[in-house]
Amino acid sequence: MLKEKSENTPVTFHTGTPFFLEHSSRRLFSLLFNASPGVAFKGVILHFPAFGEEMNKSRAMVVLQARAMSRQGFTVLVPDYFGTGDSSGDFSEASWRIWLEDMRYCLGWLQNLADGPVILWGLRLGALMALELAAELECKYSQLVLWNPVFQGEQYMLQFLRLRLANNMMSGEIKNKVADLEQQLEREGVLEVAGYELSTLMFKEIVARKAITLDIPQAQKIFLVYVAPTIKSLPAPVQALVDQWLAADVSVETGQVVGPQFWTTQEISQVDELIERTVDWFKTVIEPSH
Repeated sequence: MLKEKSENTPVTFHTGTPFFLEHSSRRLFSLLFNASPGVAFKGVILHFPAFGEEMNKSRAMVVLQARAMSRQGFTVLVPDYFGTGDSSGDFSEASWRIWLEDMRYCLGWLQNLADGPVILWGLRLGALMALELAAELECKYSQLVLWNPVFQGEQYMLQFLRLRLANNMMSGEIKNKVADLEQQLEREGVLEVAGYELSTLMFKEIVARKAITLDIPQAQKIFLVYVAPTIKSLPAPVQALVDQWLAADVSVETGQVVGPQFWTTQEISQVDELIERTVDWFKTVIEPSH
């Protein structure tokens, strides 16, 4: 059920209306997708975007999913992290701590806007942040939707640095090892990778993140879904994490969808089955809020 407007609540929103959330001198560009009128209200969803260019490539799919969920009776908030998109600040000024703090604020803002179940929806590295926030706040009655999640920050950062290696090779630079780039980052404090000024702080914070170390609250419901060219078994580390959650009485459902990995494709891609599978999962776990 929607609450009365608070001081920070915009007067009128329509599906996908852009606005800025102001927090700690930071302005976070956001899109709010209000639950469709005439549909039983079911809860609020906070989206945790992907990292770097993956976020930009994913915008179309995120908006499509948010619209689909609003038609099902959910109010969905899709913010840009500080230093990304149309939010204030530069990427080099951002950090994992700042992003987590801002997402915590966004969650509180959503809960102030409307009563009902709380759903955290993370894409790629954003899924790892959603897990961390769920563990921190002990959201015992919330749900987590994880799209192709990144569970190990170190592995992800190494892959990110390889983008710089590929560019170096094309330009004929001598540096051709990840270790060289790590040393340069440590020495200079900032390293440009694929158009993003990665800071030493951000790099170290992400490297330190591991999903397996997080204590996910009992009774949590998790939908873990992968998009890939072909369906195959979950990687052993992922299956081990799922088994750990199940042993801790966390409800986990996994799914796989065949389609382009839209966060990496050169052209903007759409995977309708992913949207449908996500909507279907919500229908089985969420009851209307009265």
